[in-house]
Amino acid sequence: MLRLKSINRSLTITNFEKYSPNNIKKVIQRTSSRLSQLNKSFISKKLSTSYNQYSSLATVSDDSLSFKSEQIKNVKNIDLELNSQKNKFFDQLKTTKLENGDSIAIIWDVVIIGGGHAGAEAAAASARVGAKTLLITNNAEKIGEMSCNPSFGGVGKGILLREIDAMDGLVSKAVDQSGIQFRVLNRSKGPAVHGPRAQVDRVLFKKEMQKQIKNIPNLTIVEGSVSDIMWNDTNQVPVIINEKNEKSSSGLIDKVKKFGAKYITGIKVEYISKVIETGNQFQNSVLFLAQANITKNVYSRSVVITTGTFLGGEIHIGLEAYPAGRIGENPSLKLSDSIKEAGFKLGRMKTGTPARLLASSIDYKNLEKQFGDNPASPFSYMNSSEGIKHGKSQVECYKTYTNERIHKLISENFDKSIHIRETIRGPRYCPSLESKIKKFPTKTRHMIWLEPEGLPENSNLVYPNGISNTMPADIQLQFLRMIPGLENVEVTQYAYGVEYDHVDPRELKHSLETRLISGLFMAGQINGSTGYEEAASQGIIAGANAGLTSTGKKEFIVDRADAHIGVLIDDLVSKGVFEPYRVFTSMSEYRLLTRSDNADIRLTKKAHKAGVVVDMNRVIKVDNTIESIEIARNYLKSLSVSQS
Repeated sequence: MLRLKSINRSLTITNFEKYSPNNIKKVIQRTSSRLSQLNKSFISKKLSTSYNQYSSLATVSDDSLSFKSEQIKNVKNIDLELNSQKNKFFDQLKTTKLENGDSIAIIWDVVIIGGGHAGAEAAAASARVGAKTLLITNNAEKIGEMSCNPSFGGVGKGILLREIDAMDGLVSKAVDQSGIQFRVLNRSKGPAVHGPRAQVDRVLFKKEMQKQIKNIPNLTIVEGSVSDIMWNDTNQVPVIINEKNEKSSSGLIDKVKKFGAKYITGIKVEYISKVIETGNQFQNSVLFLAQANITKNVYSRSVVITTGTFLGGEIHIGLEAYPAGRIGENPSLKLSDSIKEAGFKLGRMKTGTPARLLASSIDYKNLEKQFGDNPASPFSYMNSSEGIKHGKSQVECYKTYTNERIHKLISENFDKSIHIRETIRGPRYCPSLESKIKKFPTKTRHMIWLEPEGLPENSNLVYPNGISNTMPADIQLQFLRMIPGLENVEVTQYAYGVEYDHVDPRELKHSLETRLISGLFMAGQINGSTGYEEAASQGIIAGANAGLTSTGKKEFIVDRADAHIGVLIDDLVSKGVFEPYRVFTSMSEYRLLTRSDNADIRLTKKAHKAGVVVDMNRVIKVDNTIESIEIARNYLKSLSVSQS
């Protein structure tokens, strides 16, 4: 069964080009023979479906196999011709003069739009592979902002964080320095489903992320607003196509067709207000700032869009709705229109966040405490338990519940919220309180975790995990004070929901480059996912590939068998989304092999070979780990026990 699975995987469209027509014919014939032996079993029926799919992709006929092989060559020819035209465009651009006589000498390799978790990892990865990278964000002080819950990791998500770290990412190191409670979920079960999780101090996390990203060579950070993406649309890509013709002796004739294709050339900005002084910024940043504000054009070989919930974002509280990507921050409306104009199909999704509570107004004495693990488990492979800054002074979380009085109050006021309409999907695995009450009417209570948003010196707020909602403010306060321990609670910010635009991720390649426009990449919630970890995972892959391809290097693909990040991306680009996508270990058929404890062994050397990992200490550490495992394995093989 495993052998047949591997055959099925090897014949996916992305790997099709590795096989000659004769090889494919032999593989299919062997598969067919094996299937015929199993035709009475349930497994056979499932494999037979896969066989039929691949038979239609590559029919056993020699002529049709040749035809499919030619189609793949044609796709390669289009890419080569497109890259050639793109290079000519940028070569000509270098000699173009502005009205004041200055030449357009500033051409970026990669521009990252957005400074959230996806944007930060994308910018860092792009710069690490050697690309001249520009990160543009509305407010550089918001880089590393945690919009929703003050925590990272969990079941599935914790594995993503370890995989990001194995590829030299930022977020895991920042969590180790800012975490205030560490736990491994599912510890009583097998290691395949262990979920490292950390409660994080918002202030410290943001500080650590900004400290890291400002110390990365090749990276310039600016504050500004993006209004449009720029691309060239060409119909000048000639390709020889084999078409069937009964009059031809071979049954095929050659025909030259011209394919329309687009490639990215940069972005249009409304303004760029300032360049952030980091010591690593582009040396001609003053000239760039002046040019960008005069021409409104920023030229780049690749662009990565990581707009999160800001793309067409709309805030909902009760029946009130207004444009925003986050409370107090403007959405990206013009960019949403630009993406639609480029030909992308946009959908709408929604998410939400609970109220923020004043810690001093909560009565904890009758609530159940939750403690962190001792010793704490770090997220970064470059740290030990001693390397966790607050590992020996972890805070407690507290458990409480909703009740039937609350459920009745909210049920009677469903009509007071526009956010709970079913036409737009929200996250199934992090549902709003309204959704839980509506879908599970017989359930008498729902769990709430009261999680501190930071150390006492940094925050006096508590995040009530489990009761995100969009009820009007007066109803929110009313039901909050019905919760045990919150009878006298004070609210500093009421819960709200947010709707936002996303693209159909099936329009992306596994590199997270769009199929529609060469050089345009997307990462994070714009692709229909939800969660900090999913966003950061896509960011590191999109940024690395944008940097690699813009500097003429081979792209970096993470397969399903390599990592949970590979599962995340493959599911998005292959299946698409009908609700916000969240990673679980159950989604991976390789979960016994892709655990949280071996991400460095799986990914670090692969990423180093591609140029994504540049820290040689990390590579040496992985080599030492592999060597130690091999020594232990050989020692165990040498042991023997006599029968006596």
